[in-house]
Amino acid sequence: MAGAEAAALGWIHGTLVNLHPRRVGVSFCNPPLTGSGFWRKEKLARLPHPLGHPPGPLVMTILFCMLLDPVLLLTQGRHGGEDTAAQNFSCFIYNVSFMNCTWARGPAAPEDVQYFLYIQNSKKKVVQECPQYIEASGTHVGCYVNDLSWLSFYNYFLVNGTSRHIGIQFFDSILSTKKIEVYSAPRNVSVNCNASHCLVAWGRPRTRQALSARDFKYQLHIEKQNKEHTGNQLIDVSGDLENKYNFPCPEPRAKHTVKIRTSDARAERWGPWSQPLEFGSTKPAASFVHVYVLVVLGTLVCALILSCVLKRDTYRNERLFEFPVAAGNK
Repeated sequence: MAGAEAAALGWIHGTLVNLHPRRVGVSFCNPPLTGSGFWRKEKLARLPHPLGHPPGPLVMTILFCMLLDPVLLLTQGRHGGEDTAAQNFSCFIYNVSFMNCTWARGPAAPEDVQYFLYIQNSKKKVVQECPQYIEASGTHVGCYVNDLSWLSFYNYFLVNGTSRHIGIQFFDSILSTKKIEVYSAPRNVSVNCNASHCLVAWGRPRTRQALSARDFKYQLHIEKQNKEHTGNQLIDVSGDLENKYNFPCPEPRAKHTVKIRTSDARAERWGPWSQPLEFGSTKPAASFVHVYVLVVLGTLVCALILSCVLKRDTYRNERLFEFPVAAGNK
């Protein structure tokens, strides 16, 4: 048994030592990397085994337990100069199929530092390097990934670095694709109005995972514009309300625009707005004061005309019933 354990320890030591040259630390879910090409794929089982054959269950158990040991992880994390690791690391998925990760240079990192990003899915089989780095003054500070088909629900992210002067600490994190996804704008936004109300309706946005209606939250931006008044409304709508919003908007109605965006119901992470949709009249609504004035003026004109007609008829009747007076009666 002692020989097998010694062989296992030797194999562990060799695994840690023979990691990719760019690395300065190790994490339990981070298999070894070889080569410098993009999208390099390696498996832990491809390493040479000191016993001449793949390790048995006992050896694998010892290896797994040691790699999970927090002391080992903390010790490995201290390799390299203090505050040289990448900082402010964040990733977000957008438009379902694209991901953008960014980080900042460590405050104590030397001028010639270079960082590299590796991503491993939770199946612990595939590791891929960033296919397209974002640079600032020659240093990698971000990554674009345009193929997410190989990602799982949980994924391991590692940013390590190199320098000719000092060792560079690594940064690592495990992220959920659901928690870093920024939802697209809702689809098929429509507005239907009657004499008193308008109904806004929309469809769910596309997402990586199948989600229930309660996983979504929507925000509507309704803007009313005319010469006399400009008003904006922000309305939050729960995802379990059938993706509809009914609001009073009586006729005659001025020009309105509406746009909608989506967020995770449990964390306010708003996505982009949909394209503004117009409804209502493009002409300003007539003022009721003007209507009242016209009605009063019309009434007065009609009364004046009627008065003139009545006076004319009265005059005619008076002339019709006048009798001639005889000359002898004068």
